[in-house]
Amino acid sequence: MVEQFPFKELVPRSSRGKGTLFCSFPTTSPEHGLIMGNTVLLGQAVFFRHGQTEYTDEYPDLTEEGKATIGRTGSQIAQMVNGHKVTIVSSPLARTRGSANIVAGVIGYREKIHIDPLIRAADIYDPQASWAMFEEYHARGGIHEVSRAYFSDPRYDEGLILETKVAIQERFGTYLGRLISKLFEAKNHKMFVISVSHYEVLCAITEKLFHVVERQQMPLSHGEVVLIRFLPTGDGARVILEVYFRSQIGRAIFDRQTSQLVY
Repeated sequence: MVEQFPFKELVPRSSRGKGTLFCSFPTTSPEHGLIMGNTVLLGQAVFFRHGQTEYTDEYPDLTEEGKATIGRTGSQIAQMVNGHKVTIVSSPLARTRGSANIVAGVIGYREKIHIDPLIRAADIYDPQASWAMFEEYHARGGIHEVSRAYFSDPRYDEGLILETKVAIQERFGTYLGRLISKLFEAKNHKMFVISVSHYEVLCAITEKLFHVVERQQMPLSHGEVVLIRFLPTGDGARVILEVYFRSQIGRAIFDRQTSQLVY
């Protein structure tokens, strides 16, 4: 389910078009459940894609453009986290750790940056074939064409060159399940988790809820933010996810028993 919602601008107009898509987020106070009346908010999480990279695997593995992009992402996130207990989690790869460190500096986060392999990039089984696929689509239209191909090229589902989309979403579901369990344990609606990951991990949410690629819109960009608010359903077995992305709100149900999202 997707609808428009009243938002406020968190990225100045002068910063748009410089690597991070314009994003806006709800004006409603973060201390209150949204849409669900008086339902208590379990917590909030921001997910974002790492900055532009040359894929060297040498820390921080970000281009100068990538560093600038993530700096703007950090400024955007800084306006969301005031008064919240923040935790930063990163994929193990250098480009996500480098991105996480920049955001930590911008928001004044001095705690440990946690590393979680559940939100790592796709496992590569055939590096040569994988790089050939990347170059094939990059030559056609840059990184955005590579991103679009993820939903159209059957090789991404075969499991011969790369980890399948299904397998990636299974481990992302496990990550969400653990995060939600921590929110229940904390019993603190001010908990705010920042997760730095990769296109193939995050794009399922943006595509299944907002049909970005299907509608020929720009795929999830480097540094682009997805905000999720977690709301209980009453039985403890399921949690409502309110997902904010590009001035839209979508909703999904997370089944804690199966660790699966129902869109």
